Amino acid sequence: MANTHGLDLTSLSQQLKELPDEQQFRFHLEGLIAQYETLKNFTSTDLAEYQKLFNEFEASYYSTETKKGKALENLVKHIFTKSKLFKVYTNIHTSTNEIDELIVLSELGKLYSANNLIDFKGKYLLGECKNYKGTIKVTWVGKFCSLIEHQADCRIGILFSQDGFAGHGKWDSAKGLSRKFFYRKENINEKLYILDFNKKDFKKLTENVSFLDIIDRKIIDLESDTDIERHLSKHPAEV
Repeated sequence: MANTHGLDLTSLSQQLKELPDEQQFRFHLEGLIAQYETLKNFTSTDLAEYQKLFNEFEASYYSTETKKGKALENLVKHIFTKSKLFKVYTNIHTSTNEIDELIVLSELGKLYSANNLIDFKGKYLLGECKNYKGTIKVTWVGKFCSLIEHQADCRIGILFSQDGFAGHGKWDSAKGLSRKFFYRKENINEKLYILDFNKKDFKKLTENVSFLDIIDRKIIDLESDTDIERHLSKHPAEV
């Protein structure tokens, strides 16, 4: 048996088996969490490629509608296809709608979901890309709300764009509609989430903040009626 960093793996495995069930579970969970923290972020190669796509996305703002749309789609596709936690299906046609992205968990993602590290609120997410100059108006958010509402087991929809939802305050215009849509249901297990993922969020990914962490914060914002980003600051060691 090969020896790794001075450890006899056969001996270590036997020692773990001899631990009480509670300690075995703790070691198992700690290992899952450590692996998850690694997998939810880009590798250095994927991050470099993402940076190039993000630069193209920024540069596309004053381009044609076709170029802008393609730049956004490439950016979103990279987020999901480079992750081992998701599977993404694009341009899905239903009897009444076209869905830009239908995102499900991979087998590995389901493992983390079973251990409460990922919460999709349902079996899948829906994504919609709107890359045009200006904010996303209330009409588009309303249409997306209707699409999510008529899905069998989907409670989260993400609108990807440059400038995000229209609205001067969180209860105004498109921003307000997404919140009102969330608060329509009283039961927390029935609530529907329409999330705004815009240029500021794409920028965070270039700093190797994970997509799942950003989505978690947006969900907390809706559930607690706060803006968690305003209260986050870097740890002194990160400065």
